[in-house]
Amino acid sequence: MSDDGAFSSFSTTARRRLPALFADYLGGLKAHIVLSDRLTWDTSAYGHGETTQSTWTTPYYPSPNVSPLSELRKAPGIRRFGVLSQVHYDIAHNQLGAGVWYENNSYQSPEYDFQMPNIVNGKLTEPLPNPLNYWTNPFAKIYNQDYSTNCSSIFRRMFTPMPSAGTNFVPLHLP
Repeated sequence: MSDDGAFSSFSTTARRRLPALFADYLGGLKAHIVLSDRLTWDTSAYGHGETTQSTWTTPYYPSPNVSPLSELRKAPGIRRFGVLSQVHYDIAHNQLGAGVWYENNSYQSPEYDFQMPNIVNGKLTEPLPNPLNYWTNPFAKIYNQDYSTNCSSIFRRMFTPMPSAGTNFVPLHLP
């Protein structure tokens, strides 16, 4: 495996550490229950969670130790789960259905500022932080977006399947 582009500076060791900075989970369950020869009930439940961080050095927020630079960290995260449940009834070549959908979504996207080492007489006053570690102990919270939503819907459907093309096929004869 060869490295190329901007990712090459990460090296294999750094790639092994990336899961600590990024986590993305998705899961679900589905049930199909036959209540009678004409009536079925389908339910799906799902969940999703994700956290990450991105960092960059900036001169716009100096560190409290008088360093002209600081490190900004944006750390968005999402957590959501939902349920979709519906019943189907087959009658007289029609399919009738009705159901509900619900989802809860929670999203946060804070931005924090972290101290960077100062340079005195050409030497760092402390070691540089490792950018592949999860940043902790900020000196400032720049902002935060934090919201939650609850979505729901009730639906119904009526569907009449079209006859199979194989049973109603009429050959076309061209002159």
